[in-house]
Amino acid sequence: NAEAYEFYLRAKYIYEKRENTDDIEIAQKLLNKAIKLDDNLTAARLLLGDSYNRMSKYDKAMEIYSSALKQAEEFGNKRGMVLSLNKMGVLGGDNVDRDTAIDYYERALVIAKEIGDKNVMATSLSDIGNGYRYNGDVDIALDYYGRSFSIREEIGDKSGMATSLGNIGDMYRFNDDY
Repeated sequence: NAEAYEFYLRAKYIYEKRENTDDIEIAQKLLNKAIKLDDNLTAARLLLGDSYNRMSKYDKAMEIYSSALKQAEEFGNKRGMVLSLNKMGVLGGDNVDRDTAIDYYERALVIAKEIGDKNVMATSLSDIGNGYRYNGDVDIALDYYGRSFSIREEIGDKSGMATSLGNIGDMYRFNDDY
């Protein structure tokens, strides 16, 4: 639906340029209009979830991400499934136990491999590493960070490579291995 997509794009612009909570609320209203016009617009759902996450309304964000995941599963939209699972993991990492967050990331990784999205694979590997890092499993975290770095190097993602190397460095520092 072109009109729904226009509302989504306007909301996305406002959300990305936001300066205060009023801007977030305006974006939410536009996103709700977009979803009402086109219930299948997964990107609008995910951005709406992000907006609630930003406002610390974690239960509402999780509800929206979960509905986006369910919808993506119904339509066989693997990209939407991966994005939903990663967002649920990020939210989970802050508000749910880390093992649950790791589970979301691992599920996203499996799907990213299926669709051959190396960027999402690298991100999921890094996020899994973060989960193990915060659980205190340094060696496992290092393995995931290393795997993420290798993929990022392969696809030429220099910013991602820097992030992976920073994570690896933090793990060595954490172990007092200067």
